[in-house]
This record gives sequence, structure tokens and C-alpha cells, in this order.
Amino acid sequence: MIPGQYIGLAAAKAQTADKRNELQLVADNLTAEFTATTKDWPGFTEARRAELTRVAMGCAQALQRSSSCVEGRNGHLALFHHGIHRLTPAKLRALTVTHNFHIARVDGTTPAERLFGLVHAPLFETVLGRLPMCSQPARKRSDQRRRGGTKKAAKPGVWTKR
Repeated sequence: MIPGQYIGLAAAKAQTADKRNELQLVADNLTAEFTATTKDWPGFTEARRAELTRVAMGCAQALQRSSSCVEGRNGHLALFHHGIHRLTPAKLRALTVTHNFHIARVDGTTPAERLFGLVHAPLFETVLGRLPMCSQPARKRSDQRRRGGTKKAAKPGVWTKR
């Protein structure tokens, strides 16, 4: 079942109509062969077959190759490397966490949700809940120079004490 689903995904990405039709025919044949062989197995109801088809599609999507150099996490990191030629390990870890727990597909799922099959708490609300509260800023000190007071002009090349 998984090879049939994988080839079906590859068929959708093929460049020519002939290649798409050829690959789709192979995918349909593999899927039909699986359905025919499991028809007489005990416990393989239509609901069970639908569940296996869903799981096989998930496996095939996890195994498929990217169709573009800017797709997915590696493409995202490649775009970062255009402007910043070296990412520090800390920044790379932060980008990994952001990618896995914050960036969502159109269907609203994140990579972590798809991997574990569970919905997680929103990333930034969780981080903000764990950070300590900021202290109050220090009081401003009065300084004549900041208020437009006069400064003594120094002679060139002579250091003066302020």
C-alpha cells in the first residue's frame, strides 16, 4: 500500500502528462493489488482498509522527496544562509524549535503535531509563561550634559578629565 501511495504522490509532481499518467497507472495497479489480496482476509473490513490507506498515505508523505529547493526546513535554512553566512549553534537550535513547534501548514498543523499525532501548546505563550518577569528599569540620572549644559572645549591632543 505504501509504494502505491508514494508513486501516486510522485505522479502528481511529474513534469509531463505522459509521465504522470504512466506513474498514476502503476500506483493504481499497486493499490488495486493490495485491495484484491486483502479482500478475503478476516478483519479487513472497508473501515480497516480506509484506516490502512490513511496510514500508508502518511508514511508516503513522510518519505517523499521535496520538489523544490526552497521547500521545507532545509530550504528555510538555506534562505537564512543567504544573508548570514554562518549560523551559530544557538540560533540553529532556536530556528529548529520555531520550525517544529510554530510554523504551520495551511491545515494548521505543525511538524511536531504531525510527527507525534498530538496537539501541543502554542510555542510563544509557553515560552512567555516560563520567563521571569522583567524588573523595573533604573531611574534616570540627572546629567547636565544630557540637558544641554555647556561643555568645556579641550585643546587638540590634550586629554581632559570630565
